[in-house]
Amino acid sequence: MTIGLFLIAGLVYLIAETSRSRAEIERSSRQIENGRYALDRMAEDLRHAGFFSEFFEVPAAGGAGFPATTTAAAPCADTIAGLPAGMPLAIQAYDGGGSVPTDLSACLAAADYLANTDILVVRRASTSTKAVAALVAADANQPFIQTTPQEYKLDIGTNSGTFTLTHPSANNTATVVAPVHRYIVRIYFVSKCNVPASGATCTGTTDDGGTPIPTLKMLELGVNPTTGAGPAFQKLAIAEGIEHLQFDFGIDDSGDGVADRIVMCDGAAPCSATDWSNVVSTQINLVARNTERSPGYADDKTYSLGLNGYTTATNDGYRRHAYSTFVRLNNIAMRRE
Repeated sequence: MTIGLFLIAGLVYLIAETSRSRAEIERSSRQIENGRYALDRMAEDLRHAGFFSEFFEVPAAGGAGFPATTTAAAPCADTIAGLPAGMPLAIQAYDGGGSVPTDLSACLAAADYLANTDILVVRRASTSTKAVAALVAADANQPFIQTTPQEYKLDIGTNSGTFTLTHPSANNTATVVAPVHRYIVRIYFVSKCNVPASGATCTGTTDDGGTPIPTLKMLELGVNPTTGAGPAFQKLAIAEGIEHLQFDFGIDDSGDGVADRIVMCDGAAPCSATDWSNVVSTQINLVARNTERSPGYADDKTYSLGLNGYTTATNDGYRRHAYSTFVRLNNIAMRRE
């Protein structure tokens, strides 16, 4: 009987350890998946930043239509009249501070924003096209852009009469109506939670079932999927467990498409509207953590976040990993080569 009890105790311990190890592997797998997906999602958008189909004569610094300040670029603009001001800045970012930057206060709720994390704004056209004649009721309040190499038309689908630009036909001297692309503005930020306990914004310790999970989210300009109203920003969750986000930027001052300096554009040395128009590359740095605690685990590591230095984790039982990737802004850099 004694030997049997020892064997049973050993089996129970083995089963418990196997179960614990399996749970830890599952937590780590989700963390890796979330971290890589967050990087890939932002990197894909950055590669298309500044894409406006054939149109390439976006106002340059000092020219008519170029925003005098980053505030004038109006990242929260959700009207057709306000959107062109931001087109010369394919990307625009804000250094993380203790509160939401003033430029973003109109579209990003303070309760949602995780302090001291960076915010990224990306502007571009969709790579897919739609015929003007094919616009339907669901496109009524969606912003679209129609382009030729020297001109563009920007309006919502219900004003399809605005889209009058034409292209030469392929086989004769006739012209055809140019297709339209959905006009995209996306704002990436780290939120304090994934699923709020109530309402649409994070409310505190009761979010995510009582354990708030920092989450990479995105504000996307479009239409309300329920009511069809718009243009308006809709908030979407991208990846759970993203608790820190920082960017470094390569700025091309000489105009040859190659970065001449790498900067953070932080509060100590903020970037001007001209600087943002000259960004040709971006380094994305983030820290992802498990969505659940690992019993008995103490995190005393530091994590590299590019030029920003290091962030020190607290011994809160969560496993973490730092991720980083370099992205070239093809539509900006290649036009200068």
